[in-house]
Amino acid sequence: MLHKNFNRRFIAVIVALILWAVKPCGYIMIDLHSSELLGAGEAARLWGKNKDYVRNSIRQSPGKWPAGSWRKFDDRQIIVTVAGMEAVTGEKIPRDKS
Repeated sequence: MLHKNFNRRFIAVIVALILWAVKPCGYIMIDLHSSELLGAGEAARLWGKNKDYVRNSIRQSPGKWPAGSWRKFDDRQIIVTVAGMEAVTGEKIPRDKS
């Protein structure tokens, strides 16, 4: 019985967190100041790749990128997630590079 109550409480907490994160207009709140979001050039620099690495990788092998790990704006600017870069390069973010 304790196990069922725990699952119900856990699900209730998860639902509450999701509802808290969703704005009244239906969009999920995203912290644009997060260090988990990077411009394509910045991501390439952090991983020690050439400046066109991200753009070329997405164009040549879009299937390597996890769903939702990148987005292109105005056909020019590409934003990627740290998780996406880690998945594509196979390397954790080298946080010590500047």
